[in-house]
Amino acid sequence: MLNTDHFQIQQLVEVCIAKGIQHAVICPGSRNAPLTIAFNRSSIECITIPDERVAAFFALGISLQTKSATAIICTSGSAVLNFSPAIVEAFYQGIPMLVLTADRPPEIIDQGHGQTIRQSNIYSNYIKASMDLPQNTKLAEVTKCVVDAIDISASDKPGPVHINIPLEEPLYGLTKKQVPNVELDEYIEESIFELSEFKNRIETYQKVLLIVGQMNDAQLTTNLKKCLANKNIVVLSEVTSNIEGQTIESIDSVLSALDKNSAADFAPDLLISMGAAVVSKKVKAYLNKYKPKEHWNVGPIVGMTDTYDALTHYLECDESEFAKMLGNIKLEGNYWSMWFNKYHSLMNKTKHYLNNIEWSDFSVFNQLLQNIPAKSDVHFGNSTVVRYGNLFELNHKFNNYCNRGTSGIDGVTSTAMGSAYASKNTTTVITGDIAFLYDSNAFWHNYLAMLDLKIILINNGGGGIFRIIPGPDQLEELEQYFDCYSPVDIQKLVEAYGITYHIAECEKSLQSQLNKLYERKGIQFLEIKTDGAKSAKILRDYFKALL
Repeated sequence: MLNTDHFQIQQLVEVCIAKGIQHAVICPGSRNAPLTIAFNRSSIECITIPDERVAAFFALGISLQTKSATAIICTSGSAVLNFSPAIVEAFYQGIPMLVLTADRPPEIIDQGHGQTIRQSNIYSNYIKASMDLPQNTKLAEVTKCVVDAIDISASDKPGPVHINIPLEEPLYGLTKKQVPNVELDEYIEESIFELSEFKNRIETYQKVLLIVGQMNDAQLTTNLKKCLANKNIVVLSEVTSNIEGQTIESIDSVLSALDKNSAADFAPDLLISMGAAVVSKKVKAYLNKYKPKEHWNVGPIVGMTDTYDALTHYLECDESEFAKMLGNIKLEGNYWSMWFNKYHSLMNKTKHYLNNIEWSDFSVFNQLLQNIPAKSDVHFGNSTVVRYGNLFELNHKFNNYCNRGTSGIDGVTSTAMGSAYASKNTTTVITGDIAFLYDSNAFWHNYLAMLDLKIILINNGGGGIFRIIPGPDQLEELEQYFDCYSPVDIQKLVEAYGITYHIAECEKSLQSQLNKLYERKGIQFLEIKTDGAKSAKILRDYFKALL
């Protein structure tokens, strides 16, 4: 078979195959033509997406499912910068990604040539490693560069790596000559972590609180079951923690119900944190106010570190192994029962409240989460969407995802599409109108027919978060500068891509449309219209009702 006549690119792809890269998401362009040719003519599955921002988030979704690096490839110039939002998200979530950017030769940078910017180390603050592919040199040096990059991406602290690739013209030449197949010596690096010391220290405390941030680790859940069954260590989790068992899921509800006289009693002596980002602002404020004597952060994932300004130990070990050790802990006291008595009381209040409210975002979420198929994949949008999700007891009912690395609104739909493409699972994305419109180019590719994806858009007329958090809702600038809502005919936009559109504007119509949404496979779209101002008031009144 003919291949690119840029032999260093042939070698790069051969190394990617040898290192187990399974998917490459390629954006159109001229400077990256040798990469496009070499990847397309290899055994790696190639996906083409025109919009670089969408492409990078699509790749992020694939890596969420495969747990391995997905290659993303683009031409030179501003295209490189359009990868940035997804790279930052991958960096803070700890998701492996191999970023391959085509570049002009270094001698013509800043010399007035088109599509030419300073690309070396362009993602410097948000990349695990950045390197330039060696040019006009031995293929062994290319091999070392690519092997190092992929190993760094998949290390104990996964994340994105960047290889910038200067390419000389001509770019479209083909040759019969092939580089030899790459065979790599594999090795396993073992690390031994002594847990016994920390087990003994835990047992000196009576009030131990474990908070689990964003994770999707089935083994962690399995290993935590014994700890949860022992009912001694209190475990706080969120919708993105994906933990099954007796945990405090609605953290904000519990903390909202604590009065000044009892709040300090719920504070831990020892706080243990693991996983990536925690959504709840209330728990961050609470633990900053009522500081534990010790705070241990466990595991390799970046994102939490000293979130509560009380860190005493960083334990770089496998979270699942640490959770297994927790199952053998013996503690005395009533700390667990105190938390769960409060929690069950509040969940009963929540059910009563939901039974007596008008059509709103809160009632919509209550209905949605009862109708989405169990054990399917759910991608929550940021801001209000994931916060509503955190008010319900899901207990690992779904496989939950959210771009909480940086908590931006960009890439919500694109990430869900990549995830659905890789998993083949029924996948639901719940998003807001602003986030959806911001990522509307997510539909601009040829893979829609391959996705069993349900997109649920809650259209409350703008940035609902600004009506909920204190401050913006009292300003005259709210509508124009914070909500910044520009009405768009969602139905026309969706149907332009040949997607079936549904709409719901009341509880009865929502139930009917949800039934239709999930009765057949494929991509479907549901717009749910609510009143943003009314929804914000109902949510604020909920927290008042808990006191």
